[in-house]
Amino acid sequence: MGWRLAQQGYTVIAPSLRIGGAAGFESSSIAEVAEDLGHWMDWAEKMGLKRVVLGGHSNGGVWLSNYLSLTHDPRVVGTIYYAPTRDSPTYAARQQSPASYAADVAFAKKSVKAGRGMEDTIGLLTTHAFIDNNAPGARTMHTQRVREFVLPGFMITGAKDPLMDEAFVAAFAKAYRGPLAQVRYADGTHGLRENKDRVASDTAHWLAQTFP
Repeated sequence: MGWRLAQQGYTVIAPSLRIGGAAGFESSSIAEVAEDLGHWMDWAEKMGLKRVVLGGHSNGGVWLSNYLSLTHDPRVVGTIYYAPTRDSPTYAARQQSPASYAADVAFAKKSVKAGRGMEDTIGLLTTHAFIDNNAPGARTMHTQRVREFVLPGFMITGAKDPLMDEAFVAAFAKAYRGPLAQVRYADGTHGLRENKDRVASDTAHWLAQTFP
C-alpha cells in the first residue's frame, strides 16, 4: 500500500509500534500503541505534514480508533479501515460458554497480578494480551471506540473474510459517527491480498474525493 499510494502523490508513513509478536503474543498494550501513534503524529508535524489520514488493517483499525477516542487529535482529518477488527471482548465471550469465558478472565487476571502475564497463555494469547484485548472493559470494543470521535472514514471489507460477517460490517457502519464510505469485495479475504491494486485505487479515489 505504501508505494502504491506514493505513486498517487501521497506521503505514506508505515510506523513501527511497540506492540508485536507472532501469533498474538503481544509484547505491549493498546495504551502504549496510542502513545506511539502520538509520537509519530508529532514527527509527521515536524516534517511539515498538515493533514494526516490514519489507516489500519484488522487490529490496526481498533488501534487508530482507540487513539482518536483518547486524543481527538486535530491533525487527523480522516480514517481508513481495511477489514477492521470486530469487538474482541464480545467475540471472545461468544466463542465459548459463559462459565469458560469467566474462568479464562479470572485466570488471566490472576496470572497478570502474579507477574506472569508474558509467560502464561490462553490459546494463542499471553494472559497479558488476553486482558488487553478480550477481557470485559477492554478498549478493543471497536463499535464503542468509533462512537467517540467524528471524522470522515472509508472502509473496505471482503465477503470471504470469516472475521468480518455482514452483521458486524453493518454494526460498525451504524456505530461510526462520521460519514463512512464503504466498499465490499465479493472475493475479498481478511488480508485483501487478492485485490492489492484495487484496494490502492479505491483508497486513492476516496482520498482525492474527500480531501481535494
